[in-house]
Amino acid sequence: MSTSPLLDLPTELRQSILGHALRQRGTLELQHPVWAGLQDFCQPLFHVCRSLRQEALEAFYGTNDFLWIIDTEHRLRSDPSTYPAPATVVDKGKHIQPFIDSPLTPLLPWEYPHLLYHLRHLQINLYLPQESDASALHSRLEALVKATDHGKRLAEFHVLITGKRRGAQMPLTTGERSALEVLAQMEVRGSVEVQTRYYFRAVNAGVQVLDLQRRMTKKG
Repeated sequence: MSTSPLLDLPTELRQSILGHALRQRGTLELQHPVWAGLQDFCQPLFHVCRSLRQEALEAFYGTNDFLWIIDTEHRLRSDPSTYPAPATVVDKGKHIQPFIDSPLTPLLPWEYPHLLYHLRHLQINLYLPQESDASALHSRLEALVKATDHGKRLAEFHVLITGKRRGAQMPLTTGERSALEVLAQMEVRGSVEVQTRYYFRAVNAGVQVLDLQRRMTKKG
């Protein structure tokens, strides 16, 4: 029998409490080094005990909005697709066993092994490469799709497509179209939104033709 009133509560109620307690303002960067915003989330709830830390981390990742930046020309930031995968996943996707060997109180649990499994709200800022070769972008998007298990557990998926010093009338290249087609493999059961910067008119026209927003939305 637990001596903690919080741990004695029903799981659903405890998850609701943890979600409210761990809710952060704005969108949290999923990579390091962090470009803007808070540098760490050393929450007291992560320090109570291993059992509560497990639930608190699940609530932290499941409640907040996260940003994943894909920029093939910036190689110094971490790549979430390489973060550790879950140690053990039970069939049907209903439950994931705790990662017993993980540290109890990491300063910033970006590499918590269940991170990608518990994400529910994800924004992708996708920078089109300046060079004509889009093979690196293609590989990064394939890794994104695989790492998120095709987005099947996402409640919200927002993609913002932009570029660096790109002319407003410069259309998508054949390689860029092929790379963006990879996103059609996503099977999001929640809401999906695909946008471009308002001044990239030619890019926006090419993205609209791909019809990614509809194709990424899982029916039923």
